[in-house]
Amino acid sequence: MRNYQGNIMKTVLVLIIIQLITLLQVAAQAPDTLWTKTFGGSNSERGQTVVPTSDGGFAIFAHTYSFGPGHFWLIKTDPYGDTLWTKHLVNSNFQGGSLIETSEKGFILVGTVYTSGPNTLDLILIKTNSLGNVVWTKVFEGGGNEYGHHVDQTFDGGFIVIGSKWTITPPIQSDIWLLKMDPNGDTLWTKTFGRTGDDRGGDVRQTSDSGYVLVGQTDSYGAGSYDLWLIKTDQAGDTLWTKLFGGSNSDTPGGIQQTMDGGYIIAGVTFSFGIGGDLWLIKTNSSGVATHTKTYGGSSNDFGNSIRQTSDSGFVVTGSIFSSATLYDLWILKTNQSLDTVWTKRAGGSGNKNDVGASVSETADRGYIITGYTASFGAGMEDSWLLRIRGTISNITDIDLQPSWNILSIPRSVFDFCTSTLFPTATSSAFAYGATGYVAKDTLANGAGYWLKFSSGQTVSISGQARTLDTISVNFGWNMIGSISSPVSVANILSVPAGIVTSSFFGYNISYVIADSIRPGHGYWVKVNQAGQLILSASSQTPQSARIKIIPTSELPPSLPSDIEHLPSDIPHKFALEQNYPNPFNPLTVVRFQLPVESKVTLKIYNVLGQEVAVLVDEMQAAGYKSVEWNAENVPSGVYFYRLMADKFIETKKLIITK
Repeated sequence: MRNYQGNIMKTVLVLIIIQLITLLQVAAQAPDTLWTKTFGGSNSERGQTVVPTSDGGFAIFAHTYSFGPGHFWLIKTDPYGDTLWTKHLVNSNFQGGSLIETSEKGFILVGTVYTSGPNTLDLILIKTNSLGNVVWTKVFEGGGNEYGHHVDQTFDGGFIVIGSKWTITPPIQSDIWLLKMDPNGDTLWTKTFGRTGDDRGGDVRQTSDSGYVLVGQTDSYGAGSYDLWLIKTDQAGDTLWTKLFGGSNSDTPGGIQQTMDGGYIIAGVTFSFGIGGDLWLIKTNSSGVATHTKTYGGSSNDFGNSIRQTSDSGFVVTGSIFSSATLYDLWILKTNQSLDTVWTKRAGGSGNKNDVGASVSETADRGYIITGYTASFGAGMEDSWLLRIRGTISNITDIDLQPSWNILSIPRSVFDFCTSTLFPTATSSAFAYGATGYVAKDTLANGAGYWLKFSSGQTVSISGQARTLDTISVNFGWNMIGSISSPVSVANILSVPAGIVTSSFFGYNISYVIADSIRPGHGYWVKVNQAGQLILSASSQTPQSARIKIIPTSELPPSLPSDIEHLPSDIPHKFALEQNYPNPFNPLTVVRFQLPVESKVTLKIYNVLGQEVAVLVDEMQAAGYKSVEWNAENVPSGVYFYRLMADKFIETKKLIITK
């Protein structure tokens, strides 16, 4: 009897534990969306791939039909999704392809282009530098129509590309195409996989054994009209083993990755299993044998287009899910390592419009960055869409510092506000700005901006409780304001009294730049028409009637505290000409130089033909640190040169105008 009761108690305990686990899983809340950005014009744009970049920002490979001359669109953003630059790389109406950041901090893109020859489509591989300028372009022909799907950088600095090859004469058939290139994009070898049917490439990754794993779809083999085809090769591309996954209907892949345990995770869509066309995840061991499979979705078609393993050993997927209110919503699914759902999240608008996720990556704060496209928001028929999902590391703000001067602020409630505690590597005092000008501060405060100088670029971390709301007092004229723990669009800033008129907001990065958002940890200049208060809120739902009224002017904020830094005895030891910033630019840039002695100075701009375009300086100048701003509003895009002549010193540097 006692054993019987003991067994009952054990059973009840197990059931309670199972119920608790189930409740925890059901109760898991999807993280908040930090911000979204759209990119596009009056026509259609679609984001294909997004990657976090080494500078903390993001790069997007998209296709555009609104802007030209090219339809391959490379977009570089900062960590807050604000555009740093864009490039149109090649004219091709065909979509598809992918992007990676290279070990040299440039980019590699693969896609498909129309050609003028008898074979109308070819695979193209483009390498750029860190500014998106093309280093080389390679086009690969295979005797028919060739499509480029995905690229990965290999351990030897080269590249592995997966595509598809189609015949153009009957019988029409296609094969999976695998290409290995050296670091210059020259072909080392190619392999094809397929038989007499329709076999197409999907995704490829180099594996820890220096071989490759690729996934595609096949109707030459398997049980249905299309099956997922998993292929493992050695370093030379020779097949080690293959696996098929599918049923009686069509099953196609979305992406693949090698997992931390040496196995593989595949995302795709299945019409053979589930209750409709469902998102399908397959987890295999290192031999390709499935250990977990699971479908997700409703009775209509739901797709998985990109998958990544996350730092907690689980997985994140993006794609699209059918909605009764719209055609499709962008869909983000988070699972644990056993493929059990942790949370799901939708993003989209109202009406019969599609919003689709194409690519997802985990960010440094254990959040997520997603690109795809939206017909619900933006400027045109469809816009490329970028979404940042909040991470789990939320008590730290990392501030990227530039060498020399920075405008900084304290975005969190911290225990110690001493300047030396918060910024121990600063080489200057912290300077606030008030009615009498700059004042050195040993103790800082939330809501204010401060000038600080550093000897090198670095990252400073501020730990403390998040500040989601701040009320900042401002005086008539110029003010240096601070930030809160979340980005705030300047268009959403409130004021007391309502409707205070302000200038544009100015940040600083070698020179003054107009800011469209207040970023955590940074400080900003703003000029106001009356004394009052500015209110920064993490909520984007701020009442229109209480917002500030921004009226841009040509007036720049006060000069840096360089008069404090450069005392009469602090004279440069040599002549020097610095690189202009920003570069590339449109239309404003700043050129800095230094004079160790009083000199006759000329600073001129020339085009590539050596013709004089502008004279920035032509006068005697005293010794010191100098800067001059150039407005190239009436100068066409292109490469130009600026030359400094002072005493016997002559130096020339290149600048780029992009419009």
